[in-house]
Amino acid sequence: MIYSTSNNDNNDSKKVQIRSIQTLTETGSTILIVNKKVSRVMELKDDFKEKFHEAIGISIYSNSKAGVLSYVSIFENLWNQTELYQQLKKSEELQQDFIRIAAHELRNPVQSILYHFIYVLKHLLAYSFSC
Repeated sequence: MIYSTSNNDNNDSKKVQIRSIQTLTETGSTILIVNKKVSRVMELKDDFKEKFHEAIGISIYSNSKAGVLSYVSIFENLWNQTELYQQLKKSEELQQDFIRIAAHELRNPVQSILYHFIYVLKHLLAYSFSC
């Protein structure tokens, strides 16, 4: 997914961001929107074909404002969804790291206490038997 971060149509040095979207279906399509004025939607039929016209299926060009804005809306929703998904993934990773660290920290003191308890118990038992 490619997204222009500039809202100024006259700005020649627009910033462009590219984001990959995890696909959930086997059908592929590409939506290209230029300056929120024209759009092209292409169906990807076979990505392994050598020639472009063999790789794509149906292709739709539109300069209709309503048609283009509907694709802009879909595009912005997908963009927001991928941002939320990335934040969720990061949160899950942080949660797993926290659980691993907490489990490690809890396990280490218990092991140390257990070791010292057994050491003292052995010495007490040895002392009681020697008396």
